[in-house]
Amino acid sequence: MPTETFYRLPAAKKQRIFQAAVGEFARCRFSEASINQIVKQAAIPRGSFYQYFAGKEDLYLYVLQEISKEKLKVYSSFTAADSSQGFFDVLEQAIPAIFVWADDNEEYNMIGLRMVQDNSDFMRETISKMSGSKGAMTAIIEEDQKKGKIRQDVEAETILELIQNLTGPLIQEYYSSKNQKAVIDKIKLYFDILFRGLQAKQEEGGRT
Repeated sequence: MPTETFYRLPAAKKQRIFQAAVGEFARCRFSEASINQIVKQAAIPRGSFYQYFAGKEDLYLYVLQEISKEKLKVYSSFTAADSSQGFFDVLEQAIPAIFVWADDNEEYNMIGLRMVQDNSDFMRETISKMSGSKGAMTAIIEEDQKKGKIRQDVEAETILELIQNLTGPLIQEYYSSKNQKAVIDKIKLYFDILFRGLQAKQEEGGRT
């Protein structure tokens, strides 16, 4: 992650470096991205780059973290609107807004597409560990567990991992097809099955 020197930079300069990195990582896969291009677009000396980041990997992880924070804000806005709703209810409502946010940030979409095109060890490890919002989402699930809305015998991290494994291929489908409605419908169906289960409701007398 960035050094303390980077965090002490003026906000405008940090944003300029972030935008330069986003542009380069959207333009090509991580392995092909050029630090020279990033420092050129950010208008900083190459030597300064290494005062801010240990290397390209460090910068990439920082970019993913910042994007995850932005996405979490979209979800959190729905949580704030009605704190009585559970995790799955809010997530279902937030999904369309998250896709709108993604469409409004086309370069974020391209970074996501480059990620699924990259089969390197670094990228596989990065995808398995992301995202920066993981801790916050886990906390939300744990709060629902305390309220009795989600079973408590399953760790929140496991629930979040399950959600990510279910939706990951659908997100890849979205990046490839851009068929937003179809992907949203599938995600909502997956969440409905995950939350309510596959077992048919039993009526009195044992009939379904």
